[in-house]
Amino acid sequence: MALRTLDDFNLKNKNILIRVDMNVPIHNGQVTDSTRLSRAVPTILEVLEKGGKPILLSHFGRPTRGFDLTMSTQQAVTALSNRLK
Repeated sequence: MALRTLDDFNLKNKNILIRVDMNVPIHNGQVTDSTRLSRAVPTILEVLEKGGKPILLSHFGRPTRGFDLTMSTQQAVTALSNRLK
């Protein structure tokens, strides 16, 4: 069986869950290497172009207990958003 791609599906008005690797290096609150984020952009844009609603799923680092601001995906989300503009 051949590997199926986004071209094999009707994405119009569908929620599409995309697993994004946002484990990127951050120094002083800034993403220092956005390679992993840049690799997600074509897939996200293709879903949008085909009328789908991309829902991004990710985590950052390996948190242990409770909320830890240093493990927030916010800086990575901001960097990814800037690439999608």
